[in-house]
Amino acid sequence: MIRCKKLIMRIIGFVLPGVVLPLLVLAQARPAEKQVEVDRIFSSFNTHTPGCAVGVARQGTAVLKAGYGMADLERNVPITPNTIFESGSVAKQFTAMALMLLAQQGRISLDDPMRKYLPELPDYGVPLTIRHVLSHVSGLREWRPLATFGGMREGTYVYTNQDLLQMAARQRALNFDPGTHYSYTNTGFNISTILIERALGNGKNFQAYTQESIFGPLGMTHTRWRDNFRAIVPNRALAYGRSADNGFEQQTPIENIIGAGGLLTTVGDLLFWNENFTHAKVGGSELVKAQQTTARLSGGPAPSPMRQGS
Repeated sequence: MIRCKKLIMRIIGFVLPGVVLPLLVLAQARPAEKQVEVDRIFSSFNTHTPGCAVGVARQGTAVLKAGYGMADLERNVPITPNTIFESGSVAKQFTAMALMLLAQQGRISLDDPMRKYLPELPDYGVPLTIRHVLSHVSGLREWRPLATFGGMREGTYVYTNQDLLQMAARQRALNFDPGTHYSYTNTGFNISTILIERALGNGKNFQAYTQESIFGPLGMTHTRWRDNFRAIVPNRALAYGRSADNGFEQQTPIENIIGAGGLLTTVGDLLFWNENFTHAKVGGSELVKAQQTTARLSGGPAPSPMRQGS
């Protein structure tokens, strides 16, 4: 991360397989100077490593897009600005937006109990609301340890969101009363996709609703959900992690779980999404403000570190 006290800086995003991180760049530098500086920052990504795509926008216009490293190490495919990545948990922002749009349309309330739409969930004796899920204060148990304890850890079985709902339904208690503690969890966002479909009540699935309500209006033409991991997705980067010999090995998800993750997108499309926080084309200014409002725990003044769908 570069810091400079004398020049105006702008926050932008760069994307790794499954990761989106903030980067500060010199917004007043000439284009050639910016390109040289960004090239220097990412010079460690080369033809022998995975890498990232970088995008910079100024006043809603992309002024720099570049790729570094390899999208596919086996086939020697380089990353370009059009490479499609797994977004990782940035996907939660879009699931949260879908829920907030439904609330704006009067189809749900964020203070509705989850059980209103997902009666499979037990009655925990305390209210568990959609708002609790959005701010990671729900108390719902994380599905990955549950899958491991059940003898079918992630990667050994092709899980779906319906599987995760059934897993959550078998839990007779929460980790804590909703709203009293913060605990980051994917489960609530995964099963919220099913909640959205049931709230719509018109046969439209979560994928179609987000395409119609978010991706389409924002011009995010390269964005989709990974609801079938076997699907052929042109220009998709494989995901990698470090291997035991300090090389790289594939870590591309083998699952059909979406909502908490499972979003496929490009750095250019994420710039369109980022611009919506400045000029709210989708949702309007009040909803965008609500997206960035910090939640507070019910037991005291300490805030949850997460906003709606972070």
